[in-house]
Amino acid sequence: MRELFELGRFGQKNGVGYYRYEGRTPVPDPELTAICEHLAAKHGIARRSEIEDSEIVERLLYPLINEGAAVLAEGIAYRPGDIDVIWVAGYGFPDHRGGPMFMADDIGLSVIVERLLYYAETRGDAYRYWSISPLLADRAASGRRISES
Repeated sequence: MRELFELGRFGQKNGVGYYRYEGRTPVPDPELTAICEHLAAKHGIARRSEIEDSEIVERLLYPLINEGAAVLAEGIAYRPGDIDVIWVAGYGFPDHRGGPMFMADDIGLSVIVERLLYYAETRGDAYRYWSISPLLADRAASGRRISES
């Protein structure tokens, strides 16, 4: 994102961003592919042509759940349902899923912890992106749900 900003790719307002815009219509921009390839090489990121849908969901949702556990532990939110309401009503999280904390209990906290550890090992954790919240680790280890007090 920073790279795009530094290149002046601000989106619709100037006609280029993640896409090139023809009026208000986004169209694929081959220049963006070149930018992505350059950044991947610069940061040593192996490009993959096949990524399973489940991996995309896990890599987006599980850190969100983990951060929600940290927010609970810090007392920023009082209940997991408070976090779910914010995500559903404020950020457009799919309401039929109940929110990320509800999903955590449905998926199973031990599964989430195991997958976060897996991604830390396989993708690296230089910025602590995959580091597990103590609350999440504790609840997973004890077999408790995130929604339990």
